Amino acid sequence: MTSTSSTWRLVASREIGVKLRDKGFIISMIITVVLILAIPVVSSIISSHHDHDGVVVTDDKAAAVVKVAQQDLAARGSGDKIEVVRAADEAEAHRKLHDDDDMVYLHQKDGQWHLDGYDKTPSADGSSTRVMEAAVARAAVADNAEAAGADATAMTRGMSLQTGQVKASEGTSEAVGYMLAVVFSILFMMSAISYGMMIANSVVEEKQSRIVEILLTGVPARQLLIGKIVGNTVLAVGQLVIICGLGMLAVSFSSWSDVITVAMSWSVLWFVLFFLIGFVALASLYAAAGSMASRTEDLQSTAMPLMYLVMIIYFWVVMSMSNLDGLSARIGSYVPIASVVFMPLRMLGHRATWWEPIISIIITLGFTAFAVLVGERIYRRSILQTNGRVSFKNAWRHNESVA
Repeated sequence: MTSTSSTWRLVASREIGVKLRDKGFIISMIITVVLILAIPVVSSIISSHHDHDGVVVTDDKAAAVVKVAQQDLAARGSGDKIEVVRAADEAEAHRKLHDDDDMVYLHQKDGQWHLDGYDKTPSADGSSTRVMEAAVARAAVADNAEAAGADATAMTRGMSLQTGQVKASEGTSEAVGYMLAVVFSILFMMSAISYGMMIANSVVEEKQSRIVEILLTGVPARQLLIGKIVGNTVLAVGQLVIICGLGMLAVSFSSWSDVITVAMSWSVLWFVLFFLIGFVALASLYAAAGSMASRTEDLQSTAMPLMYLVMIIYFWVVMSMSNLDGLSARIGSYVPIASVVFMPLRMLGHRATWWEPIISIIITLGFTAFAVLVGERIYRRSILQTNGRVSFKNAWRHNESVA
């Protein structure tokens, strides 16, 4: 027989089991997984489609220029491709352009190279245009050197530009940090609100149907609350791990695979850890909000402050994501709940020293312990009050409570 002190495990198992058998929950999870897997892949396909340009040529000299461009792209490690499309003459070249307006026509006329589109001029800023321009320049130097009886290799020596950086890179680029700021803040907001309201609805439904009165005859209120918090925390963190894991897996198979770095992986792990601790605090407060409502209609007013809190943190991150080294982000790294998003982001790229996340976690743990105690007190003193919505003041001061 299960001891009274461990009945929270039964409650937690029941919470998890009910959700895993809920068709709506399962369908929404499947849709989320499909979207996560599809978005990077589809975006990669779309971007790769635009980066694969066909160049129509009518002679070997133009084909040789395109080959030089292909070699340049390969040397840079670029994912862009330029393909040679042969045409017998200019008329056929024009027909090929008509059939596919993504193609361009490379030809030489009166000693001048031309790169023509069908009904639009190729963009001068396009990567394909720039690499073709460089290839044409090399071909022109070779032709001019041959005409002058000089060595083309000697004439082109020192013409290339090698790019680099003075300071070695520490972490990922600002673009990756910005992307993770958006992803983390959205995941935090959606998970905190959806699972928080799930707990609150579960509590108020049991209270409204008076099932909780039957449950409390065999399960202490404290154990019932712990079970609900643990069960929903397992669901929330489990879904978060699946989303983050599948998201990184999908990105690794896309054209953006280079953004997956060790720093990014550690940042995701820290985000999950901070979310686990912070969500326990929110879950406790959402359970308390549910206990203060006597009907489902009352839940909007009792849970509204918590929803405002989550939204404020979300907008705080959005406004600060352009400068994660700024004062706003540094302060947010130590503010409980807000630190769930801010600290992992600041750790990305070594913006935070080794001791900062430790201090932040200690502060978050302290706040979580306080929130659990507050939520437990309000829950015990409100769960059996069915005479309308219970205010926070009355719930806090009410003397009668269940164990």
